[in-house]
Amino acid sequence: MELAHEVAGVAARLDIPLVDCQGFPIKTLCSQPFDAAVESITARGRTMQERGMTQVKISTLQDLERGKRTEAEHVIGYVVDLAATHGADVPKLALLYRIIQGVEAGQLASARAR
Repeated sequence: MELAHEVAGVAARLDIPLVDCQGFPIKTLCSQPFDAAVESITARGRTMQERGMTQVKISTLQDLERGKRTEAEHVIGYVVDLAATHGADVPKLALLYRIIQGVEAGQLASARAR
């Protein structure tokens, strides 16, 4: 939820309105108190677990597990760059981006050594 709030801050700087999407009501979540938003996401996770949806993985994790390049540069990196350009603070998002870049670089180096 903290990452979502950081991205929402960048959107607000750029006067980009948030909208609720089917399956992930980002506008609603970002307008709630933090604890309520976390509880909402936790409840969604419990529901997924109860329905047997325990093998769901985000595409970035799937790519990393397969040793493929992720979309992080084009998605997360883009937002980090926008934040820097417009004076928005996104420390957690920037850290996540650096971690993914490091894993990708390590995988690439490992593949070259084979």
